[in-house]
Amino acid sequence: MSRSRRIQVPGYPHHVLHRGHSGREVFSNDEDFLMAINKIEHLRRLYKVRLYAWCLLPTRIHLLVSPRADASSLSEFMREFSSEVTRNRNRQDGTSGTVWDSRFHASPVQPEKWLLAVQKYIEILPVLEGLVSFPEEYHWSSYQCRMGLSAQGWLDKPLEYFALGASEAQRVANYQYYLQEEMADDEKCQIETAIRRNQLTGDDRFRDDVELLTGIKVSNRGPGRPPKEPGSEDE
Repeated sequence: MSRSRRIQVPGYPHHVLHRGHSGREVFSNDEDFLMAINKIEHLRRLYKVRLYAWCLLPTRIHLLVSPRADASSLSEFMREFSSEVTRNRNRQDGTSGTVWDSRFHASPVQPEKWLLAVQKYIEILPVLEGLVSFPEEYHWSSYQCRMGLSAQGWLDKPLEYFALGASEAQRVANYQYYLQEEMADDEKCQIETAIRRNQLTGDDRFRDDVELLTGIKVSNRGPGRPPKEPGSEDE
């Protein structure tokens, strides 16, 4: 079966997934996680990308990241990150060769309608995986940084996050409430399907915008109903 084509769009957020080869564990101790976080911070500055969310799980990594003028910076970011993790893992295990699947997955994300939903998905993954009961209990995601529970202050915040309130205290409270709401199964399915297939996380209008920007015909069945906005009421 041929692999789906990966689409990268400058200036747009992308949900990125990279898995360990055949479910291999790529992060096995605190030193592994800390090394990876420090590398992410370095590469964020080096390639001038905006990093909105991240989560390191033992067998994979999820990012919500936006390349700026040149979308190829995302591939360069991931290439250097993956190489550093591979060297670290092989050094510890006395092995050789890559520890990752052959290529990372990327799903351009529609701003406004889907960005906060993907950010939420990434930051509650440790809960969905059964690793912790609450996102603040997991040390290896951007949630602690976002909530001021970590000394790391280099996380970027999208406009959609600033729209949650007039003050940071209000934004934090509203975002915490948003994460406490259970994610709808269809919303979660759409996000997971899009990243697995390298498709867009967005609607038909977003597909048209991406085709116009890239000149690439996008074969994509995007989510039909956008996720509910934080604080909105059901009609």
